[in-house]
Amino acid sequence: MSESELHKRFKERGWDIIVSIDYCNSIADGTHNTPKPVPEGFPLFTSKNLTASNTLDKTDYYNISEKDLVDINRRSYVNKYDIIFGMIGTIGNPVVITEKNLNFAVKNVGIFRFGGDYYKSSWFYYSLFSDICN
Repeated sequence: MSESELHKRFKERGWDIIVSIDYCNSIADGTHNTPKPVPEGFPLFTSKNLTASNTLDKTDYYNISEKDLVDINRRSYVNKYDIIFGMIGTIGNPVVITEKNLNFAVKNVGIFRFGGDYYKSSWFYYSLFSDICN
C-alpha cells in the first residue's frame, strides 16, 4: 500500500497519523559490535532470539562480560514494556519485554521505548499486526 493510500484510509476514518518517533519515548537499536563471548556472564540476545510466536527465546544465546553489558546498555538499554523488533534476517517478530530488572543486552534489533507505559506499548504492539500496518 502506498503512503498516499494509507493517508486516504486514515482520513476516511477520521484518524490522525502519528509518526512512531512522536508516539514512542524514543527509538534506538541494539549494538552492532560483536562482544567477545565469555563462559559466565550476561545474555546477549539478537534477532535470532525473536520467535515467530513473538516471544524471546532465552535458550540460545551467548554470555558477555559485565563490562560489555554496561557499555552496550549505555546506548541500547531495554526496559519493561519496550518492544524489540528484528531488523536483520527475518524482519519483524516484535516482542514486548515484560520483565523488570533486566540483565541482558541486545544486538541487531530495533528498540521502541515507551517509558514503562503498558498501554502505549500494548497499543503500538497490536497496531503492528493491524491490516493498516500490514
